[in-house]
Amino acid sequence: MSSKPQDDATPTFIAVPYMHPAAAPAALAELPVPVRFFDPGLAPREQTKAYYRPESLPLDTRAARGALRSMQEFGERFGKPGLLTAYAAHAGDAYHADPSQGVSEMAQLAEFVRGQGVIPDPAAAPDDAEAAERAAAQGCQLTLLLAWAAEERFLEISEATSNVNLLQQRLDAALDKTGEDDEEEAFESLAMAGMAPGLDVETLDWRLAVEKMAYFLPTTTAFFSWDAHVAGELAERGLEPKPIENGAVKGLVEYAAPCWKLTGRSRLPEDAPWLAEERRLVLWTA
Repeated sequence: MSSKPQDDATPTFIAVPYMHPAAAPAALAELPVPVRFFDPGLAPREQTKAYYRPESLPLDTRAARGALRSMQEFGERFGKPGLLTAYAAHAGDAYHADPSQGVSEMAQLAEFVRGQGVIPDPAAAPDDAEAAERAAAQGCQLTLLLAWAAEERFLEISEATSNVNLLQQRLDAALDKTGEDDEEEAFESLAMAGMAPGLDVETLDWRLAVEKMAYFLPTTTAFFSWDAHVAGELAERGLEPKPIENGAVKGLVEYAAPCWKLTGRSRLPEDAPWLAEERRLVLWTA
């Protein structure tokens, strides 16, 4: 497991599951709470204040971009890019494929990934603790890299959709067009542009994001979320929230538990010992 060095740059809060500031509500920027976003190795240098890039990431920026590019190219040829995140999430584990996902497909993907030298194969040296550690670290980073890229793509599409919608509104205003029929025409224009109106940002499941990020983060860093789905799931599994007294910010509650309990597992996985650490997740419910 990584040593998770702590220094002055170590964040107090890391947003989850979203990895880009553009995916957060505008009001978050106004909160007097130092929330930063996890950078798996790809954030622009000029935006370093918004992100936190752990020193313990096994792949540097160049290697991370190369690994991501190889995986994306393979996913496009393979025809099922969703398997990329599935494989990365279970790297080093015995992957139990869904009936709709052939085991042979996952085997091909595993062979490709390891052939690229992205993730070591622990089975090749079962008694090599260093190889297992390397596989765990790279598997965590790769999952987050794939999530980053997917989320970024959704944000780009969302921005393009907004721009097209704005242009359509301006055109309608110029032509003095109003009414339901014109609204339908606007949606048709968006569809012709290959964009869906009102696209929601999609990202990694919050439980998986917490587990993969936790590998690189010190326990002094708390996760921070504003997602109602997270609140609902935590309530369902019986975890008790603790109100946070903060006069400047209303609606903050904190959950604390070993990471594997926080994410809803029934027990601690043998190959993920870092999930035994006590973790805190702060929810902003206002």
